[in-house]
Amino acid sequence: MEDQNIPVVIIDNLCVQYGNDFQLGPITYSLNKGAILGILGNNGSGKSTLMHCIVNFISDYEGEVVVNANKIGFCFQTPSFYPNKTVFENLRVLSLNKQVKTTEIKDALDFFNLSTYKNKPFKVLSGGNKKRVEIILAILGSPELILFDEPTANLDEPGVELFNQSINLLKDKSTIIINNHNSSELRSYCTDFMVLQNGSMVEAVNKENFNHVTYIDADDLVHAYSQ
Repeated sequence: MEDQNIPVVIIDNLCVQYGNDFQLGPITYSLNKGAILGILGNNGSGKSTLMHCIVNFISDYEGEVVVNANKIGFCFQTPSFYPNKTVFENLRVLSLNKQVKTTEIKDALDFFNLSTYKNKPFKVLSGGNKKRVEIILAILGSPELILFDEPTANLDEPGVELFNQSINLLKDKSTIIINNHNSSELRSYCTDFMVLQNGSMVEAVNKENFNHVTYIDADDLVHAYSQ
């Protein structure tokens, strides 16, 4: 029987070094089942690097990262889709490991208003619609853990609203990690927050203890911790 008390992600003294230029860590943190973690930080603070360590895209690090999830979804800034395959074919092929039914793919395309594009080659989509497809691929199969790296980049206002709605639908099924420059968006659905500055974790708190921070822009937020 699954132990509900075991954290989905356990990070113990994680350190990543890129030559003499950048270091992430040390970071120690655990994320409980059902939490929605918002990671804030300015450019180069280590948000994407941390996410890549969690899914083992980066494995050359010190410390330990343990993920207690059988099914993981992710939407990163360097997606890999087949440009000449249709949107539907991409989602079908790339979700085979999650055993997703055809009806679920169709429902997701309907939800994100992409049904009219399902038989079009991925390469002809606009940047915003490509991002919607990336989000769909991440959430198909309701993975136990989902990671989003700047998911609302390139999305128009309706696209952002659909993403926010999808998070609300997933919150009872998945543990979610999101990094985003817009802290006002994260405040609307995140249960926990982490702030990174120059590779260091300067704060990790729940939503109640984070509400005292009034900064909207991530750069302003991180600047506040340097005072």
